[in-house]
Amino acid sequence: MASLSTFYAHSPVHHAELTFQQRSSAARRPRRLWRRILALPYRLLVIVTAVCSAALIAAEIIAASLSYDFASLPPDVHMVVGVFLFFIPVAVLVPMTLLINFKTQFRTLAFAANSISREKRGGTWDLLLLTPLSARQIVRGKWWATLRNVWGDYLLLALLRAGALVWVVLEPNRIEVSGYPVFHIQIHPHYFSYSALHILSGVATVFLCTMLNAGYTAAFGTLGSVFKPGSGTSLTLAIIIRTAVLLVFGGAIALMGHLYFFRLAYSNASTFSYGDGPPWQVYLFLVTGGLTLIDNGSVLSGMMMTFNPSYYAPYSGSYYTTFYSTIAGGIMGAVICALLTLLALRLAEWTIRRQGALVPHRDWWEKTKKKKLVEDVAAVG
Repeated sequence: MASLSTFYAHSPVHHAELTFQQRSSAARRPRRLWRRILALPYRLLVIVTAVCSAALIAAEIIAASLSYDFASLPPDVHMVVGVFLFFIPVAVLVPMTLLINFKTQFRTLAFAANSISREKRGGTWDLLLLTPLSARQIVRGKWWATLRNVWGDYLLLALLRAGALVWVVLEPNRIEVSGYPVFHIQIHPHYFSYSALHILSGVATVFLCTMLNAGYTAAFGTLGSVFKPGSGTSLTLAIIIRTAVLLVFGGAIALMGHLYFFRLAYSNASTFSYGDGPPWQVYLFLVTGGLTLIDNGSVLSGMMMTFNPSYYAPYSGSYYTTFYSTIAGGIMGAVICALLTLLALRLAEWTIRRQGALVPHRDWWEKTKKKKLVEDVAAVG
């Protein structure tokens, strides 16, 4: 983040776009007292959700590191812990995570899709093309300004997604809620012990995939803004392109894994062994890579949190080989997501070059570094 901020430190497009988006966000905030009062419950829900998510992640990691299970608590305490492990996630954490996920991605697409189309509607696009700024400076300045503006929202979203995934993969199946003859909650032990390192690695994967999704969403929003001047048309086009690319690439990779696996299983039905050997590893590699693109790493993170050698030993001759195949598939999905982001930015640059923007200067970064060095020396002097 800091290195990219330094890279775009002297981009006038970045500064202008970031200033406009920040002022636009500030202008949309409720100023009247009654609107602020109506917005207060939502803010309180966001705070409660963030605290619940962080506490749930910390509790599961600490319990796993100490080999402790909440089912060992006294029966009288199960009611209180059950509220924390069941009712709050069901009523608050999961719904708010879905809502904030939709809101954050829609907001990112709206800002990015309006970045260039706004210039065309306002009549400043031709003036921008007459400046010495290249197509790359214009597109990446708009893209990075959008990322800077929504960065905090994606950090919050990553925290909520991590907490929701920890709850989904570890908790629901062991909470028993009964209302007859009296209402009570009972916590059952985990089916097998979890590893704190695996839970932590799954949480880190959620954060990484969420940040990659931020860059990907902003890139396709910027791409949608170069085609049509209308803000609504650009936003609709950006949503369609972003969703279609994810489904096509992710679905094609996952389908390749299924076709490869079942073709070998059908042709070698007498000797084929499910859950073992290179075919199973290739299958996990391709399917995990495809699903990582479609669900933003949710399945990959859940598999990493719940992987256990003693549980998977009967299904695979080598636990670590299976685990590494899954990790490799997730890395492939993340790399493809980064490449699709770069491709969207390049397509946007190519499109506005056809509209009259300049070809990128190869010595622009060198000039930027020299200018920054001169300013640092002047500041020290």
